[in-house]
Amino acid sequence: LGQSPATAALLCPNASVQPDTTFTVGVLLTPKDGWHTYWINPGESGLPTKIKWELPHGFKVGPLQWPTPHPFETGGIIGLGNDGPVLLTVSITAPSKITDDTVTLKAHVTWLVCKEACIPGRAKLNLVLPIKNTTPKTNPKTQKLFQMTLDQLPQPLMITADQVHIAAGKLSLTLPGFHLPHAVFYASNESLLDSGAKQIIKTSNSPKQTTLTTALSMYAPKTIPQLAGVLIANPHDKTSKAYALDVQLQR
Repeated sequence: LGQSPATAALLCPNASVQPDTTFTVGVLLTPKDGWHTYWINPGESGLPTKIKWELPHGFKVGPLQWPTPHPFETGGIIGLGNDGPVLLTVSITAPSKITDDTVTLKAHVTWLVCKEACIPGRAKLNLVLPIKNTTPKTNPKTQKLFQMTLDQLPQPLMITADQVHIAAGKLSLTLPGFHLPHAVFYASNESLLDSGAKQIIKTSNSPKQTTLTTALSMYAPKTIPQLAGVLIANPHDKTSKAYALDVQLQR
């Protein structure tokens, strides 16, 4: 096998682990210039990065926190993901009693990195941290990267089921109090929406609101119990404001 055009590293902003606390770790994927990796929903092609954790007894890991994706087009096919380095973070909770002096965190990472061609990659990563009963010092090499990544994560936006309307092969999302003429919505479920379809935005000032309408995918399930994804205020800006949506639909 040739070398992947992307490297992976397992990082933590803390220099140690304190029992009975929750801390953040992340996998940093760094592709070569011009290459990209994929979001949880990769779009019309591609594969999402996957991380399988192997943690000592009593340690619990939370869900993967995905940075805001960006669209890219290759030969008329729309993909969703990130150009350049991307840090995929999780929260890990340590148990209240740890008898060892150190903890070893293991991550088995698989990814697909694409340019004109696509090349799969994989890595088995280990991170050893000392156990200390004191507040951890931060690691200056990684603290800034984690802070910047966490600050730019999509912010949770509470919506209710009556703001979502599904009928005649279309999904409409109504957002009172928002004026977002350039917004775009990407569902976490890759089989829900038609990635290539144009999304229609209607805004009004009185009352102030935005309604986004887009086509369902031909593979969308007949019953849609949940809508999750990210709404990006202006997808063409590199650091556009983004909102994470996750709502149970009463169907």
